[in-house]
Amino acid sequence: MEHLKVVATITNTGDEALKVLNDPSGALNDLPTDTFVIANAQGAQPSFTGVRVKYVLETAATLGAYTILAPGQAVQVEHDRRSRLFISVDALIMLPCLVSQAYNFTTSGAESYDIHASNKFYLLNGDSTISTIEAKVEPYSAKISGRLAVAHSTLARRANFNGCSSSQQSLLVSAASAASKYAGDAFAYVRSHTSPTPRYTTWFGTYTSARHGIVQSGFSAVSGNAFSSFSYDCTCTDSDLFAYVYADQ
Repeated sequence: MEHLKVVATITNTGDEALKVLNDPSGALNDLPTDTFVIANAQGAQPSFTGVRVKYVLETAATLGAYTILAPGQAVQVEHDRRSRLFISVDALIMLPCLVSQAYNFTTSGAESYDIHASNKFYLLNGDSTISTIEAKVEPYSAKISGRLAVAHSTLARRANFNGCSSSQQSLLVSAASAASKYAGDAFAYVRSHTSPTPRYTTWFGTYTSARHGIVQSGFSAVSGNAFSSFSYDCTCTDSDLFAYVYADQ
């Protein structure tokens, strides 16, 4: 299973240059996101255990986080290096990406699977608006066997730094302390204000006791974290990536 790896190829088959946003859930990004629909002949699907990200199209466009494809130009994104899937598109031709790090096949089992990549792309137009284009997808079939799940590194509940310089560690220790106070103050405010306030309605809208209870529950959970005992990983070098979480953690 750890060898189910894919190269993504995107080709502009039209007659105009395209600015394609590097959507983290699409083939132009190598994050192990939920990029595929995968099912065997019985309809059984693996569980998604990859990363979930928050992505704002307008912000990405402003930051220039897109790939320019001239007419006839193709780009390849190596998400892993063993398998290749091919997909044809109206104005684009693409193939899908990383599978082994994002899906757990232990429940659905060792089977042959049809793999469909996400067929939606976001284009930045000349007038700065954003439009979508969809691919015509040809599914790829693969036999899945062997170790059916790849374990992610877990966040141990102890102080730990992975790949962090001494200055980064110092910053993280300070940030953890500040985050702890911030979370505690926010929870105390919500708990002590049981009526509409400008601060509450600015962030959460109309006040009701039921909605207040949901907000208070969330801040209670956040403030209960011991940020100073988390594990911090500094190995990510993607300049436009701020944070992500694993779906199974």
